[in-house]
Parts: sequence; structure tokens; C-alpha cells
Amino acid sequence: MDIRKMIREALGDMRFPSGAITQQAHGLILFANSNEWMVEFVQEHPDDKEAIFNKALELYKEKFGVDLSGDRETLFYDFMAHYKVPDFIRKIMRRKAEERKHGWVLPPRGSYRYIGQCDRLRRLPGGEELWQVMMSARRPIGIKEFLHSCDMTPICEEGETPEQMVADWMREDTSTAAYFSQWGDKPCMFIQTSGFEFIFSPE
Repeated sequence: MDIRKMIREALGDMRFPSGAITQQAHGLILFANSNEWMVEFVQEHPDDKEAIFNKALELYKEKFGVDLSGDRETLFYDFMAHYKVPDFIRKIMRRKAEERKHGWVLPPRGSYRYIGQCDRLRRLPGGEELWQVMMSARRPIGIKEFLHSCDMTPICEEGETPEQMVADWMREDTSTAAYFSQWGDKPCMFIQTSGFEFIFSPE
């Protein structure tokens, strides 16, 4: 008879074969990383492990009717030793930080396609009004973010990279700048240089 196993079972301290963590702590960590309320809570308190532990314990009991705090000291120790904020929550936090800072989220690389130069688009039916709205709603963004988001290859010269083209524009016009705005019912980005806007929007 394994007396130590019987004691661990009685105390609710069933460990995995490695002995590194109890099953209860492991289950609580999985719950903390999957429950929608916990995901929201972790985003608000990413650096407060103790608060995350206490909230997870509370919500786990509410959801499953099981109180895991029988051997709270062991559970707390194992949780604190092994819990870390998962990458997917860190990504959510970064996206929200971008939204707060810029009012927009950095889109996938090259996902904004070239729709035209301002003078041509303004001559299209309704184009002048769309351009006026775009200009009034514009918000500055970094050139780096613009180059990441926009596929500029259609307007590059043969053998020229977007980075080279924009660098040339900036040498010729030091006020060259990139913006995020709206074109019709879609978001857009544009770069303004030498009195012209080159406009990009997702397909």
C-alpha cells in the first residue's frame, strides 16, 4: 500500500508522474487560458499572477461547482510556478494597444492594394466627395507601417523596391507622409508627396 499516494489523494494533491505539478493546478491553468471571462481578466491584469489565481479559482467553482482550494497552499505554489500568460492573449493585448494608440490595427503585410492616384480617382463619379472625406478623416501613420501594409509593386519602376521609391520621394519632398483614413465604405492608407496622394485599400 502506497501511504504517500493515499495522503496525496486525501489532500487533493494528485501529481503528474513527473511530480512537477498537481492535476488540479494543471486543470486550473488550462481553465485560466480558455475561459472567456478569464481571458478578459488576464488582459487587464497580465502581471498579477496572484489576482489571476484567485479569479480562476472563483470562476472555476462557479462554472463546475468544484472547490479546488482544499490544499490551497500547494495549489497556489504550483499555479504560481507554472502559469504564464499565453501568446494568444499577448497578441490580443498588443492589438488593443495599437488600437488605443493609432485608432487602427496593423493589417497583414501587403493586404492593402493600390486603387489609384488622387487626380485620377477624383475625376471618377463621386470621386471628389470620397477624396474630401478621406482627407478630412486622415490620421498620420508611420512610413514603416505604410510599407508593411501596402502592396506598392504596381507603381514601382522595374527593379525598384517600394522602400527605394519612398526614399526618393522623401528626398524630393521632405513633407512626404503616410496616413490612415477611409475611402467609401472601406479603410484606406495613402502616402502624400509633392501634392499627390497614392491611395491603397484592402480588396
